[in-house]
Amino acid sequence: MRILIVEGDALAARILAVAARRRGHKTFEMESWAAVDEALPFEPSACVIGMEDAAESDVQPLTDFVSRLPRTVVSVVAATQIHGATSRRLLQGGIGDVIRKPYDPFELIERLERLAVGSSSDRDVEVVTLADLTVDLAHYSAHKNGHELRLTKLELRLLFCLLVHTGRLASTERLLTFGWDNMEPPEPALLKTHISHLRAKLREAGGHSLEITSRHSLGYMISLEESRVAER
Repeated sequence: MRILIVEGDALAARILAVAARRRGHKTFEMESWAAVDEALPFEPSACVIGMEDAAESDVQPLTDFVSRLPRTVVSVVAATQIHGATSRRLLQGGIGDVIRKPYDPFELIERLERLAVGSSSDRDVEVVTLADLTVDLAHYSAHKNGHELRLTKLELRLLFCLLVHTGRLASTERLLTFGWDNMEPPEPALLKTHISHLRAKLREAGGHSLEITSRHSLGYMISLEESRVAER
């Protein structure tokens, strides 16, 4: 699974991430759940939200957050005791589990795994397409115009991220984070080089004309060239 850990306590987030990775999962960490929509290029399989307190006033924002991730199993962990009525409202609103800190990180990951069994949340988006271009992240393969593209794994991850955001901007930060996965992202200037390589390989493949445009160092966007759109 892809597990998103939203936790302001950096040490707690790191410990939970280690536990998840030891069980074969990928993890992504953030300090605030309010910015999740802008942080990931895909919907995670599971999410753990750490809080100091889960009060009645938090119910609506949390359930609104869950509604934006309908295929994601979400667990809330709080430092203080959660009132029974608040806990019930969270569960009714789509939260899969409510836990009080401290907790055993391995037990928490196992609980997430059990929640995900039989759930649609474990069907991560792995294949994306645009015109005659298809990228399969699970098998690290990409095809365009009926031919397999010879891409490095890094190039394929960057292309996948761009395709998930077809027609809208994929920020530089998002491309760096997703492209380099769990490694330390490089300086943004290196991203420009890899994007140039992708442009060249897409052109060489022929078929539908796709363009990758930059937006004043904010990010990149892939789209079908306007001339092609007009012909359709």
